Amino acid sequence: MITSSRRKPRLPSHRLPLIPVLLVVPVALTGLYAAGVPWVVTALDAFWAGVDHLGRYTEVLWAVANLSWVGVAWLFLRLHRLTQWNQQVLSALKAAMDEAEVVRALGRNVLADLAHTRGIPRRDRTWVSSMLAALTPPDHDDTAGTQEQQWHPGAAMKEPDENEMNNDAHAGASPTGAAEPGIREVVRDLTGHLGPTLVAVMAGSQDPGIAVQWAGDDGPAPDPPAESKLRLAHRVWAGLSAAEGDEVARLWFLGTNPWLDGISPVEAIAQGRAQAVLGAARAMIEDRHAG
Repeated sequence: MITSSRRKPRLPSHRLPLIPVLLVVPVALTGLYAAGVPWVVTALDAFWAGVDHLGRYTEVLWAVANLSWVGVAWLFLRLHRLTQWNQQVLSALKAAMDEAEVVRALGRNVLADLAHTRGIPRRDRTWVSSMLAALTPPDHDDTAGTQEQQWHPGAAMKEPDENEMNNDAHAGASPTGAAEPGIREVVRDLTGHLGPTLVAVMAGSQDPGIAVQWAGDDGPAPDPPAESKLRLAHRVWAGLSAAEGDEVARLWFLGTNPWLDGISPVEAIAQGRAQAVLGAARAMIEDRHAG
């Protein structure tokens, strides 16, 4: 089943502001010079006078020209390297979602290497690490049977109001009326499937290690707003993984979603948009398209 909310992961764009600056600034200065702007005329006349003066020293002029060519070559090499890295990431993502486990494992290994490539912007390497965490299967056994009891995909999924969501989170009630597990078990289950970083983000925390502390028996417990978001995420994960499988559910949590105004479910859960998230999950299971 393919829906508009299950989109191919998109790589973050690479923008090098230096290149447009190098192209736009000379054109702008030429226009201002032709228009007779006093300070531009003075500055450019002084610049070209300096160039004429340097022309008497061939060694200096030769060195400046070589440095300019080195700079241009460096820019093109960097662009080439970023383009190659993007292509390798896309190929690795495709392999990591292949039907064969051997190919999937190879794709994950390549993604792990690409996430530590030197010379690549940190935000892009962080994105690859997040995708790798989402595509890595949990170490423990699957608990789909328990999840179906918490939120069966065939059960009616009404969109609760905010007060109902908060009451459910604190009372431990699920949409089907079955008792939900304790919050530490919820955190452990989410962490095992989505990783501690995404769990912390969904709870609204900026500390990526807080989920590990919440999962520990002797660790601190999440505050009520964070607990409400975690239980929401757990309910949605249970239904989606039971209906679509773990890998599709992971990609759904990370991908941009038209039912959520183009943001990911992870972001929407962090914002506390319970009704919208449950509606988007139901649309995924029912194979409905936005718009």
